[in-house]
Amino acid sequence: MADIFGRIKQHIGKVILLGAFLTAAVGCIAFFLAFRPCAVQLSEGDMFTYTVRTEETVLLSVPRDEGGVVVERGKTRVSEEEVVLLCVGPNNEVVMVGQRADGGFGDQIQHLRIDKRGKVQSAGPAQQTSNGLSGPQTGVSAKSVVGRFFDFNLLPLPESIEQEWTVPITYGALPAPQNVVDARVKRVENGLHPLFEMKIDSVEWVEDRSRRTEHYNRLADARCRYRYNSRQNLVSEADFFCRYAQENPYSKEYDEIEVAVQMRLREWKQNERPEIISDLALASVRVQQGGIHAEQQRKLIRHLVSQAESAPRLQALARRLAGMEAGSNSTTGRLQRAAAQEGWAVQVASVPRARRPRAQQVVDGLREEGYQAWLREKGQYVTICVGPWAQKNKSAMHKLQQKFASQQPFWIKVNVR
Repeated sequence: MADIFGRIKQHIGKVILLGAFLTAAVGCIAFFLAFRPCAVQLSEGDMFTYTVRTEETVLLSVPRDEGGVVVERGKTRVSEEEVVLLCVGPNNEVVMVGQRADGGFGDQIQHLRIDKRGKVQSAGPAQQTSNGLSGPQTGVSAKSVVGRFFDFNLLPLPESIEQEWTVPITYGALPAPQNVVDARVKRVENGLHPLFEMKIDSVEWVEDRSRRTEHYNRLADARCRYRYNSRQNLVSEADFFCRYAQENPYSKEYDEIEVAVQMRLREWKQNERPEIISDLALASVRVQQGGIHAEQQRKLIRHLVSQAESAPRLQALARRLAGMEAGSNSTTGRLQRAAAQEGWAVQVASVPRARRPRAQQVVDGLREEGYQAWLREKGQYVTICVGPWAQKNKSAMHKLQQKFASQQPFWIKVNVR
């Protein structure tokens, strides 16, 4: 026994030295893993499916008997949306498939590019090549907004191992030029899946100076917590919060809501034939954009769509854009779908016939924003309408009521022939 203890004593120094070395090595590895740079790095064929849940709670200012007011929470409106990001090329070139901005039939597709720091830009119209598909023209703006308030641009990542930094971002839910804001970001947690928090200052703006009345808007307390996933190399979850207030044109007081958005990555997969999915996605983009090559792209879609079973959301959108099923993206297609049945439309405003040119300008502006707008003759008046929908679309009505608050839009039944 004494001999054994003697041998241990002879090597105790080496054992302590080895233990210290291993501890230091593990500490160094943990340090570098904890502070490793975060960057968006996608591979062609990667498909990410997100669920986005939005809660909008009305805030009521209730007078108190002893004077002053107290803010109480009123009704909460909940909406959920599923968004698909599909990588279709190098340098994080993606398409985003989500619900139409006007709440109409079917999905819409956006062609985007995400840089390593999480900044989203519009990839612009794809340029024609021998096969009809090619790299994009990178733009300065992006339609990366989901719902009314969440934007993928709200998820900036650090250049290196910064703990706190400020970066300008383009928040697509705000009108220009107020949409360019400075985001203050800090790292809340380190590790393999670091957590960040982003805040922006309050923003105030006038909704439309060309209208007879000016409606002031305010976005305040905007902040977002989001987690970077080192396995997927992008942000996998985010929680956004803000307060939005709009001036009531009648009481001249502010109608205020509290907004809470929860975004979660539900599914991630790599398509086995990424080239098929990429070509189908880019062809769909070109058809939605229109132009002289749209019909050529429809033929390409009809050739590829049956091979895209691994991307059913994109497959359904492509079929509709190619005219392979009910749901054409054009106004004519929408009218044909609703033939021989009653539908719902929103009457935005009614003006005398003498003001028809002005009404047509409003219709053109709505169409540029993605709405299916049209004029309807009604006696000595011309009405501006949006739709139709098979069922009342609450989301579209809510947006139109905000945009045309002084006109008080309302539902009408229409016979579409």
